[in-house]
Amino acid sequence: MRIAFIAALSAAMLLVGGPGSALANGGLFFDEDDHHAEDEGTVYFGAVKDPSGAAVPGAAVTLRVKGQDVEFVSQTNSLGRYRSTQVAKNVDPKLVEISIAKSGFKEVSKVTRTRNPKPGMPVEINFTVKADDQRASSQ
Repeated sequence: MRIAFIAALSAAMLLVGGPGSALANGGLFFDEDDHHAEDEGTVYFGAVKDPSGAAVPGAAVTLRVKGQDVEFVSQTNSLGRYRSTQVAKNVDPKLVEISIAKSGFKEVSKVTRTRNPKPGMPVEINFTVKADDQRASSQ
């Protein structure tokens, strides 16, 4: 009986947005208590890795909005993940450029090219950075 109750409770949590819902905004890799969705802008998140697939912690992540003299800077965490909510929800994701920089690696930038991006919806952009003597790419 106790096992059935725990299974039912776990299933109910998933249906109402329990732990599985954190993936939609990069929350799986961040402390969920650090932010409040109603007070934030669009969630931009992703991973920064080297060519071997290893995380690149401490990389500077800069978001710039084209046509505006505005940029937001954050840093990747110990898992090489970044998350930013500083861009207003009404900004078209196609106008946001994200750059990654870290000493020893080539800087790489990317403009959001997701299919039908909608303002306010989470945007995931992952990067692979290569050593200064190699080319950098984004995914």
